[in-house]
Formats: sequence, C-alpha cells, structure tokens
Amino acid sequence: MSEPTIANSSRTILVIDDDPYARDITGRLLEVLGYDVQMAPDGETGVRLFCEHSSAIHAVILDCQLPGKNGDEVLHELRRIDRDIPIILCTSCRPHDPDCDCPEKEVTDFLEKPLSYDHLAEVIGKVIRH
Repeated sequence: MSEPTIANSSRTILVIDDDPYARDITGRLLEVLGYDVQMAPDGETGVRLFCEHSSAIHAVILDCQLPGKNGDEVLHELRRIDRDIPIILCTSCRPHDPDCDCPEKEVTDFLEKPLSYDHLAEVIGKVIRH
C-alpha cells in the first residue's frame, strides 16, 4: 500500500461519536495525518458545532449509532445546513448488509470500525481535495 498523503494545509474535520475511545483514536489519527479536529460526543453537540463553525469544517466523520439524535437524523440536519459537505459514516456494520440500519443516501463514503490508519487516510484523501 502506498504511503498516505499528509495534509499540507490546515483542514478541519468534525468527528461525531459517542464512544470516547473511538472519538479519541479517530482524532489522534486525523492529527497524525495533519488535520485539525473538532470533536462532539453526541449528535446535538455535533450539529451545534457544525452550525457554529461550518465555514471552517471540511468534512464530517459521523458515527451511525448515537444516543439522542441518531446518525440518520444528524446526517439530514447536516445536509440541510450544507448539501456539499463530505460526510463519512463510521459504522461497525457493513453499509450494504441487510441488518445494518445506517443510512446510505447522502453519505460521501463509509469507514468501518475498528478504524485502520491506512483506510482512514485513503477515505479522507478521497473526500478532501488538497
């Protein structure tokens, strides 16, 4: 596998995940890749942060299963605010699995948990143009 591209300019990614461990690991991997990271522990906080900083956020990594506002609700709210923001759905199930209830429409790409550095770098590199 080729070496992941390191971001050459400051780009911010919003990570919305209720699992503190997953949120921390994702944030650290993104920082190693050269990105600035905003983190939200739930959907409501994620939508609020996106509203407050939408012009500075270049992509969103959204956990599919969240307490309160679930991933589908958050996805639709983010799309109402900005139809073009890349949204990467992070899930522990495969998106095309019939038992997976994660939304596929309006999602830019998918990440499957547990995350790997190489796959994260590949997906982020595809959705964010440097």
